[in-house]
Amino acid sequence: MVETTELARSVAAGHGFTLVGVPSAHCAPLFPLILAVLLKVFGDGPAFSYSVTGLEILIQWATILLLPVLSRQLLNSRCIGYLAAVAVICVQQISLGWEASMGAVFLELAALGPTNALLSGTLLGLGALLSPIVGAAILIMHFRWNRAFVASLGLAVLLCSPWTIRNYAVFHRFIPIRDNFGFALRLSYNPLAPVTTADPQTWTTFLTYEPAFNPALRPSLTALGEAAFYEQMGQAAKQWIRSAPRKSLELVAGRVMAYWLPRDRPLLIILTILSVAAIWISRRDARIMRLAIALLVVFPLPYYIVVTAPRYRVPTLWFTGLLAGLLVSKLLERGFLERPVARPGLADTL
Repeated sequence: MVETTELARSVAAGHGFTLVGVPSAHCAPLFPLILAVLLKVFGDGPAFSYSVTGLEILIQWATILLLPVLSRQLLNSRCIGYLAAVAVICVQQISLGWEASMGAVFLELAALGPTNALLSGTLLGLGALLSPIVGAAILIMHFRWNRAFVASLGLAVLLCSPWTIRNYAVFHRFIPIRDNFGFALRLSYNPLAPVTTADPQTWTTFLTYEPAFNPALRPSLTALGEAAFYEQMGQAAKQWIRSAPRKSLELVAGRVMAYWLPRDRPLLIILTILSVAAIWISRRDARIMRLAIALLVVFPLPYYIVVTAPRYRVPTLWFTGLLAGLLVSKLLERGFLERPVARPGLADTL
């Protein structure tokens, strides 16, 4: 989150995408550009902070208001969407998820269906420029064996190509969207590595391995350039993994549990369990299963590997809420339909 804001400040100041004084592809470009626009309009002060908070609230409400529409489209029932909205409101923390919350809106719009190649390609391209994993999820959601999908894929590549060309020109290597995987790997695999960003040792890890917080790393970053520096960090992380395989597996297991069953959020645990049960009863619905594969199987994969955070769950929380609402609706429906009819008593026959 710090890097996103600093990139936005650099863009707003006219220095391009630079971080800690060097050209950067640390983040996907779309959201830093949005923040840069807000910085230009409101300045770098309290008004900017209020504008970002207001944007976050608008995005979260857009996520909630789309749920009845999605429910009608996917499940033929607006009521399930209202149940999902209540569930999401209960578990969603009003915090600055920023691009995570915007990712939720992109995925919801994608779930409404690829009505044409133009809309599908735009969502796919902008989704990838917001976050590569959002783009990957939309790709799975919209994949079809037809010409319209090929056209939408071509449009998505066209939308991303200016940024990819810029990265090649700056770093002299192929970086489709972002180059920070080695960096994230090093933060996630080291003697101080936390399971989640809520762990006490998180800031110690950042102060040790994060150039934005550790000035001692900046000369190497400047000398090598960001892409080569992050590659070097990734190699160091892989070496640590080989030297401590058991600890590495424990970190991965802890991150899987923290993503799906966070100990400090019991309502989210309940929602997760309900959604798993709903997938089972919907296993013959091809559209629901496609969404489940994209959003609940593929989307979380990177967050099992790197240090996880509550905001990583935000883009798919709406789908979890819909599934939980579907299960509750089915249980209520079955309860009413199977309610036993009272037999007439003796007094009623007299």
